[in-house]
Amino acid sequence: MVTKVKTRVVLLMTAVVLVVVALADLRIGTSLNQFVWVTKKEAVSIQPDRTDAVVMAQSEEKIKEVRSGDGKARLIRVVKESTGGEVNYTLKVISGGAERELFSKVVGPGASIDIPFNSWSPDNKQFFLQENDGQAMHYLVYREDGGKYRDGQEYVNINEDWVKSKNNYAIKEVTGWEGNDLLRVTTSDSGGVKGPSFWFVISSRGFLRLRS
Repeated sequence: MVTKVKTRVVLLMTAVVLVVVALADLRIGTSLNQFVWVTKKEAVSIQPDRTDAVVMAQSEEKIKEVRSGDGKARLIRVVKESTGGEVNYTLKVISGGAERELFSKVVGPGASIDIPFNSWSPDNKQFFLQENDGQAMHYLVYREDGGKYRDGQEYVNINEDWVKSKNNYAIKEVTGWEGNDLLRVTTSDSGGVKGPSFWFVISSRGFLRLRS
């Protein structure tokens, strides 16, 4: 009788132990599975988001377009910003169904390149743009057909010709065209006081002082 009771007790204790072990395994397994799932979820939700953000920042482009007076040509500026603060500017002309790139340049913080709304000359054969190097504004003139100027240069740098003219004023702004070959230039003196205006004659690279 005593032996039977001991046997039952042993069997009952064994069953209890097995149940406890099973529950422990279930909890451990559930806990481990949950941990793995959460880790994967974080990896899936965070990493791709970061990758997408970088791709979008690198591929985002801003496009500005100025059409010639007759509508047959377009001057286009494409700006692509990078995460490091640098900006890539690409300038191109589309005319007669053909696309021609003027240049592509990467500039640092504070520098910029722009195409004014009145970039095109009245006869639509030339255009000018503004380039800020972070210290001064430079004005460049190009031919629509991609041809070179008489000195073999692909563009005319108005600032360089101004220095050669040895005027006692500084260029304040190139405001726009006043003829097929004329751009108006405003100036200021060393103290920032308004100076006289000039015509810049592109064909001769000379400056004509205008009456006040």
